[in-house]
Amino acid sequence: MRELKIQKITTAKGQSTLDNILELNREQAGKLVSTIKLLDHLPIEGGERTVVDDDVLQAVMDDPQGLLDLYRRDKERLRELIQNDASAKDLIALAFRRDQVTRFRSLLDDHDLFEAEASRLRGLARPA
Repeated sequence: MRELKIQKITTAKGQSTLDNILELNREQAGKLVSTIKLLDHLPIEGGERTVVDDDVLQAVMDDPQGLLDLYRRDKERLRELIQNDASAKDLIALAFRRDQVTRFRSLLDDHDLFEAEASRLRGLARPA
């Protein structure tokens, strides 16, 4: 796309005119489209306003390894940021579910592991 124009049609006295509301060059239009796509990754629930710098968000999406490096350097700070987030419980629950799915997949794939877990659980059961 060479440029993006958003226009409004105004009708007065039977005549319509086009008024430019927004006019973007190729680079600006690309940034707008990228930002709109990134909105899909932001939670929209809640009444509080959330401000996300589009350059920071784009950097994280462009370089997920950078986020992993940040986590390795300062786990506690990142964990604190997440825990202070309203959706932190969802993130923690998601991580737990992911671990459970991995464990379940292992039980399905490894017969010996399945049998060991079944024996362990039988040992926990109380006689009726």
